[in-house]
Amino acid sequence: MSLGIEPGNTFQKTYPLSASPVESDTPTLYLITVLLKDGTRDGTTKVAQEIEDERLGEKLQVLRTLRILEKEGALHRDLKAIKSEIAAALKPDEAQTRIALTELQPSTRRDNKPSDDLMNGLQVGREKMLQRFEVLEQLPAEHREKGFIEFKQRANKLFAKL
Repeated sequence: MSLGIEPGNTFQKTYPLSASPVESDTPTLYLITVLLKDGTRDGTTKVAQEIEDERLGEKLQVLRTLRILEKEGALHRDLKAIKSEIAAALKPDEAQTRIALTELQPSTRRDNKPSDDLMNGLQVGREKMLQRFEVLEQLPAEHREKGFIEFKQRANKLFAKL
C-alpha cells in the first residue's frame, strides 16, 4: 500500500481494464488529486480532504488497537478476551472520536463533528484490525506469541504510514 509519493518521485501502478469494443479506444485515467508524503498535495482540495479524513479514521483505529496491544505486552491473556477488548475500543462514540482527533491533530482539527469520510475510515480501520486479529487467532498455539509480536509490529508500521 502506497500512502504518498516523495516529492520529485514517480509512482507506477498497473490497473486491469475490461476489453474495449474498439481496439483503438484507449481509456483515459484522470488523476484528480495527488497526496505527497511530505504533506503537500496537488489537485482538488475537497477530494484530498476526503482521502486525508478517511486515512485519519483508519489511523485512529490502529492507535486504539495499539494501545490495547501495548498494554498487553507479551501475550498473557486469552486471545478472545483481547479481541473483545479491541472490538469494544473500535466502536467508540462520537465524543471519544472527537477527543482522539484532538490528540492526533490538535491544531488542524477545528470542527466538532467527524466527517462522513472519517467515519468511513473508522469502519475500514475497524474491519482491517479485526481481520488481522482473526489471522492471529488461526495460528497454532505454539506460534501465537510470535504472531502477537508481529501483529504489534505491523500495526506500528501502519500507524507510522498513515
